[in-house]
Amino acid sequence: MCQAKLAAQQSGLSTVEQQKLQDYENRLASLNNRIGKALDDKRFEDRLRLETDKNQLLSQLTQFERKLKAKYPKYALQSEVQFISAKEG
Repeated sequence: MCQAKLAAQQSGLSTVEQQKLQDYENRLASLNNRIGKALDDKRFEDRLRLETDKNQLLSQLTQFERKLKAKYPKYALQSEVQFISAKEG
């Protein structure tokens, strides 16, 4: 299970909020697949349009996550990437 999903489940997010996060992840995965396909097919104009769509979606996701982190401190703590040394790992 990915860290973001685990953080969402363990930090008190509502089912609706968890579903919205999952929807963002699914939409991003779909856009990434479509961007890759457009690149493989040398459809560069489509790729640029899809990249723009992806950037807009990432901006929306970032805003939503900021709201969640402000509302749920545990989510903020658990969803942050933490780097550790080899000794700590």
